[in-house]
Amino acid sequence: MNLSLKRSSATVFLSLVALLALTITPLASAPLASAPLAHGCNCVTATIPVGSEPHGVAVDVATNMVYVANFFSNTLSVISGSNNTVVATIPVGSFPYGVDVNPATNTIYVTDSGSGTISVISGSNDSVTATIQVGTSPIGVGVNPVTNMVYVAAGAVQVISGATNKIVDTILLGAGANFIGVDSITNTIYVTNALNAVSVISGATDIVTATIPVGIAPAFIGINSKTNTIYVTNFQSNT
Repeated sequence: MNLSLKRSSATVFLSLVALLALTITPLASAPLASAPLAHGCNCVTATIPVGSEPHGVAVDVATNMVYVANFFSNTLSVISGSNNTVVATIPVGSFPYGVDVNPATNTIYVTDSGSGTISVISGSNDSVTATIQVGTSPIGVGVNPVTNMVYVAAGAVQVISGATNKIVDTILLGAGANFIGVDSITNTIYVTNALNAVSVISGATDIVTATIPVGIAPAFIGINSKTNTIYVTNFQSNT
């Protein structure tokens, strides 16, 4: 996926999430970085300035902190969910894109798409504790807080131990990996790829167990673990 497609797909995704938040209040935390939505009122309660061209956003429900990757600023904005204020700005690698959080360890993972790295950040002191080389243009990242494993889409899927910050496996898909969703209940990883499909990976074996055809240029993934349902945005299908 080229840079323009990455940026365009992120814009489409953020617009879609904002639309969905109007009708599905439990997902209202998703667009907090730009427009928090209050439960019950379906209305914007704040607009929070962050860095240049914000992309990925993740919420730590344990600490009520929000993390936003600023693509052109090469920073991660840390926002307090209690007062909608930026409380820290953390320098990371170049062109940060995806963000995910392990609430069990209070650790944040950021894909640095221009550096080919993952920035590992402590939520306790808002500092980078490790930088992991993962490959070319990492985009998506997903964390399983139950197993403390991190999955990074960087061409292939790199599997990282959250305990050691080391790559422990590489999963080849036969096509470029783009974005990742993790179901911690079933220990299953879902990856959108360049073959207009979603690869289903067992977290227990790191083996692809199924390939599901979807729309054209699939991008972001959302998972409802309670219903075992996966939602995929298809960039060029407008679906």
